[in-house]
Amino acid sequence: MDGGTKRLTIGALITALSVVLLYVSSIIPTARIAVIAAVGLLPAVAVSNGGIGAGFAVYLAASILSLLILPSKSSAILYTAFFGVYPMVKSLIERINKMPLEWVLKLLFFNAVMVGLKLLFSGLFYDVTGSEAAFYLILAMGNIAFVVYDICFTGLIAQFLQRFWKLISK
Repeated sequence: MDGGTKRLTIGALITALSVVLLYVSSIIPTARIAVIAAVGLLPAVAVSNGGIGAGFAVYLAASILSLLILPSKSSAILYTAFFGVYPMVKSLIERINKMPLEWVLKLLFFNAVMVGLKLLFSGLFYDVTGSEAAFYLILAMGNIAFVVYDICFTGLIAQFLQRFWKLISK
């Protein structure tokens, strides 16, 4: 199997695994966000295998398929809006190699996604927070959770690359 075919096969497998896990998260409500966050690691695997373009390809394919076939769209929306695209955004931001600026950009991205989701859902369905004050409290707590998520995400990717990638890429 040549290199291109191997990368395509790995990308297709990562996409399929992403959709299956998103499906599981949509039918089993326990730890839904944790499962979606874990699925968000899979595009990072694609980036490690084939570059940022491969990560975006896995993200787009998994997003489209999950939005089409998942019975509960909330898992697909969370993946599409944030967890699926974040590995590539993180990779692009971290190329700057200036930690304070990187954190500012990451937090801006996170907050833009949160505000976008609030605007989308309060305009189309209902106001999920109940009030502006509640939204800002959720946003503040979300920023703290996001920083922890980003730090853990970095550690998990490093562990994956160190321990498992050599086995998979053979």
